[in-house]
Amino acid sequence: MSSFLLSLAIATGVSTILLWLLTEPISGVSVSIGTAFGVSILAQMIIVLISFGLDFVLLNHLGLAVILAVGLGMYFQALLLQIATRATGERLPTQNAYLLPLVVVLADFFVVSHLVEQI
Repeated sequence: MSSFLLSLAIATGVSTILLWLLTEPISGVSVSIGTAFGVSILAQMIIVLISFGLDFVLLNHLGLAVILAVGLGMYFQALLLQIATRATGERLPTQNAYLLPLVVVLADFFVVSHLVEQI
């Protein structure tokens, strides 16, 4: 259980930093670190819940469950990011809203997994 919480904390931290640093260069919309953290923690929790549900339902097809969980997680993270930027009065273009979660998911796969292994 502690390794799960550790990986969740590291994934949230990395995605917060990535969203905070990359939102303005990619989309031209600046977000605060609090907004980036809120979107990151909500998106990580939604991804975890979707993963648990899909792993339970698609027990014999785990590869399909992982692909669906990643796709749905990216969709919900893009949706949360658009909602958060609209709350500040700015508008995030749709293609940029989906590009940012793609970068976050790739960073989770390539960076966070290696950080958790090292600890």
